[in-house]
Amino acid sequence: MKKLIINADDFGFCPAVDAGILDAHEKGAITDFSFMVKEETFSSSLELLEEKGIKACGIHLNITSGHSVRTGKRFPDLPGLMKEIMLNRESRREVKQEIESQFHMMLNAGITVSHIDSHQNFHLLPFLFYYILKTADVLGLSVPVRIPFENPLTIGVINAARISALDLLSVLNLRKTLQRKVRVVGQSYFNNPDRESVLESVQKSICLSRHEVFEFPMHPGYCSSECEAVCGDSYTRQRADEFDTVVNNKGYFQKSGIDLISFADINGLQGCSVEKSNNS
Repeated sequence: MKKLIINADDFGFCPAVDAGILDAHEKGAITDFSFMVKEETFSSSLELLEEKGIKACGIHLNITSGHSVRTGKRFPDLPGLMKEIMLNRESRREVKQEIESQFHMMLNAGITVSHIDSHQNFHLLPFLFYYILKTADVLGLSVPVRIPFENPLTIGVINAARISALDLLSVLNLRKTLQRKVRVVGQSYFNNPDRESVLESVQKSICLSRHEVFEFPMHPGYCSSECEAVCGDSYTRQRADEFDTVVNNKGYFQKSGIDLISFADINGLQGCSVEKSNNS
């Protein structure tokens, strides 16, 4: 049987996003999520997990939004970051230290890291990807790392063109990791306003694939003025649309014989699990 993890990125982004993700999780509409470690929201987001009794989730490494947990400095945007780390050795060293600090914050808070991904997929940059794998290995984290490669034969030429850069970086990094038991689907449909067709396309991609376990990354959340100030109105509404889509279509994938699971299930962990396990 095909198995699907519906993972919500950006837990820890702001209170409205946290509330939306946890509500969707409690309803069984998503089965897992990734914790974005940000200096300004970490404590309040951690309290929410403690209240819910959630002890395991992914880490959503972040060096492009908010402030550093190590220095308190505001991060540059992604283009600015890439310029800095390409031209400045000291900037590369600081980024590596920040990544290590975020891992340690999660683990020291008692959260088991069940999978690894990142904000804006910066972890795919080859010189950082290897370091992240090495850091995870030192910390004893033998968990899946997101490789968002999608087969162009199953998603269409136009959608494949949208994520060609991600595919290229993914291919470059595939040889560096054996963590390929989870296949990413749906990344190419992120900006598609027709949410119903997105679910149908994801379902078809899963059924056409020879792989067994899949991850569907989403970004659900509630609207708030704080979220709009950071993301802009259109992206904030997109989060709300994704929340409505996944909640209102709960059970969609099971109708096709696809079993919903969490990363905790495939890693044999306890904590962040689907509704049927009564742990959420």
